[in-house]
Amino acid sequence: MFVDREKELEILKGLKRPRVAVVGRRRVGKTTLVEHGYKNILTLFIPAEKTENEIISDWVDEYPGLSLPRLSNFREFFEYLFVKEKDRLVFIDELQNVVKVNRSFIYDLQRLLDKHKDCGVVVSGSYISVMKNLIEDYKSPLYGRFDFIIRLRELDFRAVLMLCSGSGYSFEDAMRFYLVFGGIPKYYETLERMGNPSFADAIKGLFMLYPRPLNEEIRAMLREEFGTEHKMYFTILTAVAAGKNSLKEIADYSGRKPTELTKYLNVLRDEFEILRREIPATERKTKKGKYVIASNVFSFWLYFVWRHYYLLERNLDDEIADIFEKGIGAYLGRRYEALCGQAIGELDRAGKLPFRVSSFGRQWGQSTGGEAYEIDLVALSRNSGEILFCECKWSENVDAADILSDLVRKASFVGWNKGKRKEYFAIFARSFKKRTTEKNVLLFDSKDLEKLFSGDTVRSTR
Repeated sequence: MFVDREKELEILKGLKRPRVAVVGRRRVGKTTLVEHGYKNILTLFIPAEKTENEIISDWVDEYPGLSLPRLSNFREFFEYLFVKEKDRLVFIDELQNVVKVNRSFIYDLQRLLDKHKDCGVVVSGSYISVMKNLIEDYKSPLYGRFDFIIRLRELDFRAVLMLCSGSGYSFEDAMRFYLVFGGIPKYYETLERMGNPSFADAIKGLFMLYPRPLNEEIRAMLREEFGTEHKMYFTILTAVAAGKNSLKEIADYSGRKPTELTKYLNVLRDEFEILRREIPATERKTKKGKYVIASNVFSFWLYFVWRHYYLLERNLDDEIADIFEKGIGAYLGRRYEALCGQAIGELDRAGKLPFRVSSFGRQWGQSTGGEAYEIDLVALSRNSGEILFCECKWSENVDAADILSDLVRKASFVGWNKGKRKEYFAIFARSFKKRTTEKNVLLFDSKDLEKLFSGDTVRSTR
C-alpha cells in the first residue's frame, strides 16, 4: 500500500524536466516515491561495494531492451544517456556511494547537468551528512544544480495506522509497532511478508532471535553514517536511549567532560539528525536543553539491543528476548508521549482544542521551593494566554482523578503567565477505570485516538 507523500508526489509530477534530490534515511521510501511518481524512468542504483565497471555492467544487464553500451566509466555512460535517452528520467539511487566508487564523478556530474539542461535527473541518498555535503554545501560542485531538495521524513502515525489496518492489525497493535518502528514503510512491508505476526513475535524475530535481520541492518546503517568515530557516537546515543538526557548526565555516562561532548552532540543533532534538543515548552530560549533520540527505531535498538549486545555475541537470544518482554511496557510508555504530541497536533488542526496552539512540547523545571517536576506535554497560546497541561499514561484502567490531582499540583509550579493564564488539563491513557467531570479537563483513551487518527470525530470528555 502506497500511503501519504502527496506533497512530494505533487512536486515530482509538477516538473516537466525535474532536477530533484531526494534525501532520507534507508527504508524511508525514497526509491518507491520516485518510481511511483514517474513511469518512463531509468533507475540506476550505485552500490558502494562494487567497482565502476561492475556497476555499469549491472545497469546494462538490467535494461537489455535499451542496448546500453558497456562503457568503462560513469562520465561516458551518463553522457550517452543524456544524449541518446534524454526522453527518459534518469534516477541515480544512493548517490552518496559514488564517493567511495569514483569521487571525481561528482565534478563530472556537475558538468553534465550544466551541459544537458533539457534532461530530467533525480538523485537520492540515504546518509544525511554525506548528502548534505554533496547537495547543500555551497562548496560542493553540485550545489545549486537541483530545483528542489525533498527531505523525505518518516511517515506519521496516521499513515502507519493505514498500513497496519490494511494488514489486519488492531489500533493497539499499530501504536505498539509505531513506537518501535516509527514511520519506516519498509518495516511494515516486512511484517506483511512475515504473515503479520504478533507484536512480540515480530520484534523478537526481527531484532533478537537468529537471524535477527534488522539488528545488523541498523548497526551497519549507524556505523556507516558515523565513520571512524562511531564508538563515541554510539556511547552518547546509548546514554540518551537509557534516559540520560542532559549534557551532564551524558558526560557522566560516557566518562567525558561536558565540553568534550558538545561537538559530538551538535553533529548528531545538525548533521546526522539523529538527536533532537528540546527545551521546556514555555521557554523561548534557555540552556536547560535535553536531548532525545528522534527516531523510534534507533531508540528501541539502542535501548534493548545495543545495550545488551554481549548477549547476542554469546548467542543468548532467549535472555535478551526475556529482557524485552519484561521491559517493553515501560519503554513504550516513554515513547508514548511523542504519539500524544501528534494527537495534540491533530486535535489543534481539527479545532478540537479550547484554543489554537502556538507551541507545545515537554515541560520541566523546579518550583520556587526547589522541587523538580516534569510534565509530559504542555500546549499553549502566546496570544491568548491559554495553556493546556497533559499527562500521558501507557496504562489501562487509569483513575483520571488521581492523575489530575498530581497534574494540577505540577502545573502550579509553571511560572508562565501565572495568575493571568487560563488553564486546561488533558489526560491520555489506553483506557480509564474512572473518568472525571471537572471543567476544563479533556480525557482521551485509545478509542478516542483511533477515531482521531482514522479521521472520525473525536469523542472527548470535558
